[in-house]
Amino acid sequence: MQILAAMSPPGGGRNTITNRLLTKFNVINVAFPLEKQILRIYGSLLNQHLFDFHPEVKGM
Repeated sequence: MQILAAMSPPGGGRNTITNRLLTKFNVINVAFPLEKQILRIYGSLLNQHLFDFHPEVKGM
């Protein structure tokens, strides 16, 4: 059985996860990317997708 889960910091109705439960999982912390990084990632994907489009469409 595999479980994939996501969570936010405790507060606003979210509870703290106990250490006993945390020992059963591999915890990976990924920081939210900066706006510059998001623009680069999605900009690269969009440029590749629009590669064969007419130049007027690419400029949009």
